[in-house]
Amino acid sequence: MQVEVDVSMMADCRDNRRTIQSEILRRFGHSCLSYSLNIPGTVKDKPSYRSVFYSGLSLLNNKIGTQVLFSQVRFLKTGPEAFFAIDINQIKLKKITVEIEESHPCGRLFDMDVLAEPGKPLSRQELGIDSRKCFICGNPAPVCARNRSHGIEELIKKIDLIAADIR
Repeated sequence: MQVEVDVSMMADCRDNRRTIQSEILRRFGHSCLSYSLNIPGTVKDKPSYRSVFYSGLSLLNNKIGTQVLFSQVRFLKTGPEAFFAIDINQIKLKKITVEIEESHPCGRLFDMDVLAEPGKPLSRQELGIDSRKCFICGNPAPVCARNRSHGIEELIKKIDLIAADIR
């Protein structure tokens, strides 16, 4: 059964995510990696999205598994998410996550944030790396998102096609 979520549920989820990230940084003093999916619309959790999530989780475990100090995976109505405390320099970790996001067929759906301080993810631009590309038109994704260049239905249809490729 697919559950629809609303804006207030997503806002609560983001607040909760920030609290967990801050706690990880406080407790472990190392880089924090927060992993979820970029899924527009009101349905954030369904079997195909979990398959996408698991594929990214597997890649993360292969790349950073031995340096994980703490991990937590949750499956919520607002979508799957994972948190890690990792004994890797945050710049090196960000480069690893960008490589995963850029090389995997579902990588555009992965949202892998690296934090070295509460509430402030390390950006691609801080490392001199280009913004993500829109998986519909290839333009910079932040521009398409800001301008609402593509409708929700078009985005979800494309996401479902991407997700179907890994099943």
